[in-house]
Amino acid sequence: MKLLVTGATGYIGSHFCVSALQNHHELIMVDDLSNSSIKTLNAIETLSQKKCNFVQLDLCDEQSVARFITKNQDIDVVVHLAAKKNVYDSIHQPLNYYRDNVIASFFLLNALQKNNINKFLFSSTAAVYIDAGDKLYKETFPVCNPSSPYSHSKFMFETMLNDYCRAEKKFSAISLRYFNVAGAHPSALLGESLLNSSGIFPELLKVATKRKEYLNIYGNDYPTPDGTAIRDYIHVMDLIQGHLDALKYLDAHSGFDVFNLGRGEGSSVLNLVNTLENELHTKIPYHFKPRRQGDLCSVIADPGKANQLLGWHAKYTIKDIIHDAWQYSNTPHF
Repeated sequence: MKLLVTGATGYIGSHFCVSALQNHHELIMVDDLSNSSIKTLNAIETLSQKKCNFVQLDLCDEQSVARFITKNQDIDVVVHLAAKKNVYDSIHQPLNYYRDNVIASFFLLNALQKNNINKFLFSSTAAVYIDAGDKLYKETFPVCNPSSPYSHSKFMFETMLNDYCRAEKKFSAISLRYFNVAGAHPSALLGESLLNSSGIFPELLKVATKRKEYLNIYGNDYPTPDGTAIRDYIHVMDLIQGHLDALKYLDAHSGFDVFNLGRGEGSSVLNLVNTLENELHTKIPYHFKPRRQGDLCSVIADPGKANQLLGWHAKYTIKDIIHDAWQYSNTPHF
């Protein structure tokens, strides 16, 4: 298939491009490079042994998007990975998130409609779910979590896709709801930057590599065994396999559908700290801080739907995530 990949040089996008090229898909890669580097293409080409077809494109520029799509009407599927993704940043800069995650996505979808491109794979998030307590999160659970503009922006575009699929029967879309993505490519050539990422794994690795003095743990009074929040951490390579499996499903099915991508197992923040200390034989000093706005106690996927319909199963463990992230953080890049 010929795929348009947005956000192609980002964390998820770069890993996807490598695997998609290795699986013999033809790619057009676009990114505005606002939060990634053009040099990432070198790693993609090294790992895939394929030449990258890359175009720098700002999806917020409606006219540029329209011209670009008109020139590339033979695209089979759009894999839309471009987005702003920091929950806490979105609370302070909501308009940036609605612009990049909703308005830019609308510009893209509108251009696809005008050029008869009718398959769409969307990068969404488990943050759309409303708090379900300690239950495993199913795709049928209530959504539209109002806790952050980030989660709301993803929900808004999911709704847009669903509505468009209902109106245009020839258009099909899948929304993949990511749980907590971590880890790096086993080659250590691709991974999540420690410089502009604020997730728990980059923060842990900053401390482990002495770039930071201690880890801030937000909340130690949750109703969990050790008082810290529980999350479902999924290796980026498992996540990418989920995308490849979803592409096959999308090719054979119509309408709109959603799938969780998570391991179905939870780990508390303190458990992560202890596991990393044991695996890396280092100490991770930490300080407890008050809970952050919008943080939930426990968020664990029920991956049963993806297991059954996509044939997808997570294979990597927390220890694999730690090992690959550690290897990447200790390898010089660019």
